[in-house]
Amino acid sequence: DPAEGRGGGKDRWMGTVRSLRARLRELKAQGRIEVGTYRRFYAQAKGGMFKSKAHLDQQLQTAGLLKEAAK
Repeated sequence: DPAEGRGGGKDRWMGTVRSLRARLRELKAQGRIEVGTYRRFYAQAKGGMFKSKAHLDQQLQTAGLLKEAAK
C-alpha cells in the first residue's frame, strides 16, 4: 500500500489515538476533567472524532468541561 510508505494507515492512526488518550489521562490525573468526561471523550477519540490534541482541547474548552489546573 503506497500510503504505508508515507507513514499512513494504521500506524498514523495508532500514533494519533495514543497521543489523544495520553492527553485525556493527563487531564484526568490533574483533576481538570471528570471521570465521566474522560470516558465520553475517550470513546469519541476511539471513534475518530478528534484530529489532534489541539482539536481535543478545543472541544473540551468549547463544551466548558475543562477546569483550571488544581494548584
